[in-house]
Amino acid sequence: MRYAVCNELFGQIPFSEACSLAIQEGFTGVEIAPFSVFEDFSQSTIGKKIIEIRSILEKENLEFVGFHWLLAKPEGLHIASPDLVIRRRTWDHMRRLLECASALGGGKLVLGSPRQRSTLPGMTSDEVKDILREELASIAGFAASCNAMILLEPLSSDQCDVVTSLDEAVNIVKDIDQASIRTMFDFHNAREERKPAHILIEEYWPYIAHIHINEKEGGAPGTGTTDFVPSFRTLLNHGYNGWLSMEIFEVPKKPDLLLHTAISAMRKAEMSALLTGGVA
Repeated sequence: MRYAVCNELFGQIPFSEACSLAIQEGFTGVEIAPFSVFEDFSQSTIGKKIIEIRSILEKENLEFVGFHWLLAKPEGLHIASPDLVIRRRTWDHMRRLLECASALGGGKLVLGSPRQRSTLPGMTSDEVKDILREELASIAGFAASCNAMILLEPLSSDQCDVVTSLDEAVNIVKDIDQASIRTMFDFHNAREERKPAHILIEEYWPYIAHIHINEKEGGAPGTGTTDFVPSFRTLLNHGYNGWLSMEIFEVPKKPDLLLHTAISAMRKAEMSALLTGGVA
């Protein structure tokens, strides 16, 4: 298994120091929230930051995994806004992020961003999904040319009212039918699903290109009661060679201790999965 960490958990710690902490605790990849590194998103700032990020990753021997929280900044974005200026600005921003991913070697762009995809007044969920399907299909070729994937993330209904199940996400992915458009699995966001995590991963395996790992409650692995072993066994048996990116929803006071707890729990789950039928 390859373990990565989502960088926003480090809060105000400089990116270089955060990367050092991650590699020291055994993580080998980093998944970046663009708002945490690109500041005003101007072309000059992005260009400068890409050079800095690439240099830091090379120095620390960390791999770039991809981006998430794609649309949190700049303010005012929405994937299906009836204002076509806002909608185009949103998808142009997505294209810029794809270019950034390409400059960092390619990667996964996790499309969560609940506020920027929820229904707006006068719109239905189906209308938003239709626009989302159309826009993803139109950007799929560009994503492929950037050696990147856009992953439609199912979100729980308390966050968003558009694509709130893995089945909904997969149906959109199937409709688009492009290798650069896939979905992903997040243990926390799957807490409302009716089936256990390992069954969902098995059922939708052909369309899952990435994993966000966390406790059902949203904390780091090892801080709750989630049994990761069945899911790890399923991933191993499918030969999954992608990333398990740890995403949590807090900034811990002692990130090094949390990273240690999390990777210890994940390695223990991986070993248990191997000892109970998982195939390395």
